[in-house]
Amino acid sequence: MKKFNKIFVCGISRTGTKSLGDYLQLFDLKVVHNGGQVLNPSMFSEIDVLIDDKQTQFLYEVLNQTHPNSLFIYTNRNTKSWVDKIIDWKRDYSYIYHQTIGIGEGTHPDTKEMLTSFKQQHFIRFKSFATELPNDRVLYLDLEDNEKDKKVCEFLGYEYTGEMEYPNIKYR
Repeated sequence: MKKFNKIFVCGISRTGTKSLGDYLQLFDLKVVHNGGQVLNPSMFSEIDVLIDDKQTQFLYEVLNQTHPNSLFIYTNRNTKSWVDKIIDWKRDYSYIYHQTIGIGEGTHPDTKEMLTSFKQQHFIRFKSFATELPNDRVLYLDLEDNEKDKKVCEFLGYEYTGEMEYPNIKYR
């Protein structure tokens, strides 16, 4: 297995983060999928992988400084599919406000154009950050990729055998 400090999953909600977290647990890694709740940084020492809709999604530059030699996985999915999923999930208020400011109630629902722009800008910002890292510390993982399991194994330095099944969690 590759030597690393932590693994931070930096994809936005509904891009396969939960499925990836469950798959990483098969490698005997201590995974916390925080689902948008802020995790006290003092707890980081107790985990191997943080999947979070706030800290890892927006603070990867800080996490890279405070946890050198960490790995970063950017989960992604088809933009139209993602926008439709978010609109269905956050029908009555703004996903963007919820993610960036921490409020959703009392806000207007996002439009498809707003969500598309938000997703594109998030990816551009992460990609800019990732260009400063060695290639072996960043993995781009697409939800629709049929070889996700193989790519994760190779990224972590494991031989891919196909014996561990990559979960496909569908909820909400």
